[in-house]
Amino acid sequence: MKAAQIKGALLEYIIRQILKKCGFTNVKADGLYTFESRGLFFINGKGSAHDADILMNPPIQMPFGYPSQLIFECKAYGTITKLPIVRNALGLRNDINDFEIVTKSFIKARKNNRRASLAIENRNRYFFQVGIASVNDFTKPAEEFAINNKIPIFSLKWFLDQ
Repeated sequence: MKAAQIKGALLEYIIRQILKKCGFTNVKADGLYTFESRGLFFINGKGSAHDADILMNPPIQMPFGYPSQLIFECKAYGTITKLPIVRNALGLRNDINDFEIVTKSFIKARKNNRRASLAIENRNRYFFQVGIASVNDFTKPAEEFAINNKIPIFSLKWFLDQ
């Protein structure tokens, strides 16, 4: 394992422990919509499966809506975290929240308006919030974009001395 990988794994560990202390719990892979491969945790989206550094359930769910889950992308780069990273987080959030499977059999059943079932896959659905944790600061444009798009960001530099 390279030094950068160790730094990234340590950041993931720190963020996971902070969330656990706040009452969050780990999401268990279901093997289809979320799965583990090569030591990584993946979540399916419209475009492809995404590597989810941290995926956790909050301690309390809002009633009368889809349950939520929190994904944190951890960035242990040697430089300041820039706008493209935050834009990618917004794209990730949209991709996994808009993901829906409609099978051919359900599409064919839509021709009959008196169908017995919905033309969507029967599965548990979630609202995903995506945040970004970094060992370094964020650029001002990255912070502004995160705030305007309600993306939580967290920098270890905000809490630790050099």
